[in-house]
Amino acid sequence: MNTPLPGWFQADRVYSGRNGWHIGSPSGISVGPYANETEAQAASSTILAQLTRVNGREAQVSAIRDFINGQTAAIMEDDPAARVLTLRVGERSKYWVRSSRFFKVDEVWFFHTREGVDVGPYASESAVKADAALLVEILSTMHGEDEAARHMAIHQFMRTSFGCRQ
Repeated sequence: MNTPLPGWFQADRVYSGRNGWHIGSPSGISVGPYANETEAQAASSTILAQLTRVNGREAQVSAIRDFINGQTAAIMEDDPAARVLTLRVGERSKYWVRSSRFFKVDEVWFFHTREGVDVGPYASESAVKADAALLVEILSTMHGEDEAARHMAIHQFMRTSFGCRQ
């Protein structure tokens, strides 16, 4: 491997979270939940093997983005309840704080949707803004759609995004 592993995605770390097993960091980017530690370890091994075959930050960003999108799609297909985050009985409504839609973690960019989904990684600020604008256009045509349909549209966009990635 010529390029060191990115610090912003701890692909070699598997941990148990509130709702299952995850790859990454509870305070940063993570992928999951997986049903058990074995599944999470297998997914971690998959992305680590992919990262050892790529050179350069842009190639890493692309490989990690494809991995995250593929894993998210698989998790959502296996667990339809993962599509929409709802409040549990007894929980109070959340108050959302408005912040920038675009954010940078180490050297890569992401954007946050109103539906609570972080989309990325992107290698540049211009690329993240271009894809965010495209997704806003897509979602603006979905007036009257329920939250699950909007989440599905976002995840479909993440899997098939044809916007700039560099």
